[in-house]
Amino acid sequence: MNFFNKTIAIGLFLVFFLDFHIHAQKNHFVKFDNHPELSQKDLMKALEIDPSNTIVLIDTDQDEYGIHHDKYQQQIAGIDVEGAVFIKHLYTDGTQLVNGLWLKDFQIKSPKINLTEEQAIARLKFAFNSNRKFAWDIKVNNPSFLPEVQLVWYDKSYGTDPSKYNLCYKLDIFVSNPFESYTVFVDAQNGAIINKYVSMHTVNHPGHGEGFYTNGEVMFTVDSLQANAFEMVKHYEDGSISFSTFNELTNSVISSNNNSWTDQAAVDCHWGTEKTLDYFLEHHDHKGLDNEGGEVLVNVHAQDPLFGGPMANAYYIGGTINIGDGNADTPITVPLSSLDIVAHELVHGVKFCKLDLRR
Repeated sequence: MNFFNKTIAIGLFLVFFLDFHIHAQKNHFVKFDNHPELSQKDLMKALEIDPSNTIVLIDTDQDEYGIHHDKYQQQIAGIDVEGAVFIKHLYTDGTQLVNGLWLKDFQIKSPKINLTEEQAIARLKFAFNSNRKFAWDIKVNNPSFLPEVQLVWYDKSYGTDPSKYNLCYKLDIFVSNPFESYTVFVDAQNGAIINKYVSMHTVNHPGHGEGFYTNGEVMFTVDSLQANAFEMVKHYEDGSISFSTFNELTNSVISSNNNSWTDQAAVDCHWGTEKTLDYFLEHHDHKGLDNEGGEVLVNVHAQDPLFGGPMANAYYIGGTINIGDGNADTPITVPLSSLDIVAHELVHGVKFCKLDLRR
């Protein structure tokens, strides 16, 4: 099959392949029509969360459309469930939607902890090569470099099966050679290293949010600049940028101070771009659009390039996909940020780079 036909085949297959993965990774999603606003107790009952658990309101916000968003953290025996965060959305017409991750029927009476915090810290040496030193051993009198320790319930796959969750110490640390920050999970019962990931600037960090068309909350990759600064940017392993998602209205990369992402069109585009580029790489060994890992720019809320104002279209040009919000004066009044449109424009980019098509 020549490259042109292969590229067309990729384009036709993408929608079917990626649609499968939408359903494969779907998180909880519940809708309440014509229902009085749910109290926390009623919300737990509706979501089938065991009454021995607690949910803690960690953020509240009202967006430009008047939709009220309450963000909750689930706790078991007073201990956070890592990743078990969900949002209740209250619309102006009274409709309530809840999406995110929560665990049903998780019953723990008395958590068993065999390791102390100090013993968990001592286990960190098994997570790194011997040439890497811990910051607190180098900067002995500097409290800024001491490990931050928290007990959490943790499942590496962030699944919905309570039996898969272990009580762990979550440790945020700094190490040398090279200087990096890590989040490490140590089993609080047997001391096993369950997982670790880099958590500092220019490296990939897990994010989550709900788009217009994602049918619930989805996971995607963002850049963690520091503890309270995140951007919709994904990097390759060598540190170079794979793609970034840009807001034309603010002339800046989409950002957040708490890794909470409420721009639904941006979530659609960022997640859809990641899934599509991952597909190119994993199934066709094709890196980026040009197969050389060149940076891709995803421009959301794109404006009409000729007359200004909202654009009821989407197009690719010069390494950038441009996704409009729709225009009330046209038949298309909603954002063109669905997965099939994002993938379609990225396929245009592949064809442009390989075949030099000027369209």
